[in-house]
Amino acid sequence: MNTTGRLVDAKMINGKPVISLELDSDAGLTELLEKDLLRIEVKKYRAKRSLNANAYMWVLVGEIAEKIGEPRTAVYRKAIEEAGVMKPLVVRSEIADEVQEMLTDVKPQGTGNFALVGASRKGWTEVYFYEGSSNYDTEQMSRLIDYIVGEAKDLGIDTMTPEEIERLKAEWESQ
Repeated sequence: MNTTGRLVDAKMINGKPVISLELDSDAGLTELLEKDLLRIEVKKYRAKRSLNANAYMWVLVGEIAEKIGEPRTAVYRKAIEEAGVMKPLVVRSEIADEVQEMLTDVKPQGTGNFALVGASRKGWTEVYFYEGSSNYDTEQMSRLIDYIVGEAKDLGIDTMTPEEIERLKAEWESQ
């Protein structure tokens, strides 16, 4: 069962926290009630980013790429590296290059997923996995767009006004 909802109550009973949730859907609830043990994850809801935000990001990436004479992929990956989501891994040094290759251009995500080999120490190497924007929530996408807008402005490329960008962000939150 995967749904949204709200925390209604929380209290301690016999030294353990007990919470009550109000769910937006009861799909699968009956099946869950029949189980002895559940895996529970509760986290703050974040709306997925809008396709308008994604389209705007790619317009700016294209304009930056044209202005600096680099491929769109290179511009996009630099933005992901600078402002995106990164997950560090530590692997045996002898397999670091293989792990980097395996984590780069992972399908079906593609372009935004890539890995870079970092520092090595005592037979271990850091590999940094960068996740593409197709999986970003509004907060992550907002950070990425702010970075790309900043890069575009630095190059003299016209961008949306701050008000228009805020309107895009408001769209994300209302979806």
